[in-house]
Amino acid sequence: MLAYGALTWEESYRKAGQWDVAVQNLDWAASYLIKCHVNASDTPSENTFVAQVGDGGTDHNLYWGRPEQQPEGGVEGSTGWRPVYLLTAEQGKGGDIVSEAVAAMVGSALLLRRPGSFCNPQKADELLRRARQLFEFAKLLPNMWSPPAGHQAMYGSNRWHDDLTWAAAWLCRAAVETGVGGGAGTTAGTAACAEAASLWAAAADSDEYYRDAIVWAAVLPLASLLLRDMGAGGPAMVGRYEQHITYVLNRWISTTAQCNGTSPEFQVCYTPGGLAWYTGLGSARCAAM
Repeated sequence: MLAYGALTWEESYRKAGQWDVAVQNLDWAASYLIKCHVNASDTPSENTFVAQVGDGGTDHNLYWGRPEQQPEGGVEGSTGWRPVYLLTAEQGKGGDIVSEAVAAMVGSALLLRRPGSFCNPQKADELLRRARQLFEFAKLLPNMWSPPAGHQAMYGSNRWHDDLTWAAAWLCRAAVETGVGGGAGTTAGTAACAEAASLWAAAADSDEYYRDAIVWAAVLPLASLLLRDMGAGGPAMVGRYEQHITYVLNRWISTTAQCNGTSPEFQVCYTPGGLAWYTGLGSARCAAM
C-alpha cells in the first residue's frame, strides 16, 4: 500500500521531501523478502519461501522486548524459541503469504526504478525476477498457510484468492511499465494484465467482493484500484472495478450510524469526534486505509 501511494502521488511525495524516505523504507523491506526467498527457481515447484519467523505465543506471552535482545537458540517453551517455517510446493498451502510477498516485491521494484537517492535498477530487476518466480510458485499453494498444530500464526488469512489477485495486479502494472509481458505502454493487451483481470473476476464472484474493509486478510479492493488504474481487461472490466470501489466506499461514506456502547463489530459507525469506527482492534488503521 505504501508503494501504491508513493507511485500514485509521486509528485506530492517529492514536493514534501518524502520520496526518498518512502523508497528507503520499502528497499529495506524488499531486502528482507529477498532473504526469505531461500530457494529461487524458474521451475515453480523448486522454490522455497519463509512463511514465518518466530512464534506468536512466545512473543506475546514469554518475551516482550526488542528482537535484537531476545535470547537465541532456545527450545520450545523458552524465551529464545524462534522457529522458522518454510513453504514448499509439497505442502500445497501458503498462497496467501507468497502472493503478498510478490505484491510487495513488485511495488518496491517500481519505486527503485525511479530517480532518487535510492534508485537501484539492478535490485529492481532482481525483485521483478523473483516476484515472477514466486507468483508461479503461489499458484501451487491454493490454500491459506498455517503452522503445525499447536503453534500460532501471526496475522493469518482466511482466504487466498484476493492475495493472488493483488499480486497479479502488481505484475500487470510492472508489465505495462517495463514492457515485460506485452510491451510498455499497453494495458489490456498484456498477458499479465489479462491474467490479473481473470483472477479478479473469479475472486469477485465469491464473497470476497463483499468485504468492506481493507486489512491484511482482505485486499481485493486494492486490486480493484490497481487494475482500474491499468485498464486491465478493457472497458467492461474497468466498469466492474469501479463498481466494486464504489461499493466499498459507500459502506464507509453513505452511513449516518452513530457509535454507542453496543455498536456491532464490522459495521461502520461514526464516533462523536468523527472517526469512522469499524472494529475494536485497530479501528484507526481501517479508517486510514
